[in-house]
Amino acid sequence: MWADYHQHHVLSIIFKPLTMILIISILFTGGIELKGFSFFIFWGLIFSLLGDMMLLKPWYKFELGLVAFLIGHIFYIIAFISYKGMDWDIIPLLPLIGFALWLFRMIKPHLGKLLIPVGSYMSVILLMVWQGMGIWLSENNTFGLLIGSGAFIFCVSDSILAYQRFMQRFKCGNTLSLLTYYIAQYLISSSTQIAYVY
Repeated sequence: MWADYHQHHVLSIIFKPLTMILIISILFTGGIELKGFSFFIFWGLIFSLLGDMMLLKPWYKFELGLVAFLIGHIFYIIAFISYKGMDWDIIPLLPLIGFALWLFRMIKPHLGKLLIPVGSYMSVILLMVWQGMGIWLSENNTFGLLIGSGAFIFCVSDSILAYQRFMQRFKCGNTLSLLTYYIAQYLISSSTQIAYVY
């Protein structure tokens, strides 16, 4: 985050992927088998790592990064659904839809050719957060807390990133986006250590 804030691109190229590799390594610290829930989380993290690399300067490729993160979110959705099935409770979904529509309407005039890709990405992350929050509300334990808060904080991170990318940059915006992103990924990764306890 320090390197990103001070635009030390060489250090960012080293430490952004390294941070995600360390977060991915959490899956292998508890002796769990990489199957089912943890298998899908692993691939979600891998595609997030690829997305991070696409957004690094000097070869910044926003569209490819968007695709990589979209695939990562799909893996997270599959992981959440594989744990307890699809959660159909629409109550947690309603405020999420309201926020997503507000944000999309705000950034829409600035999207240009990215209108459909960004709209699709927002729909996928909306589904991911909904299912994550569903686990949190139904489980009411540490595992649910890790999944639900991780998914929600991921949405916060992406919202900051979208505002920065399509509306207006603000001081410490990138730092906040990175901080919330790493917290979210850490929480989701850590959930694999207790997924089969409950």
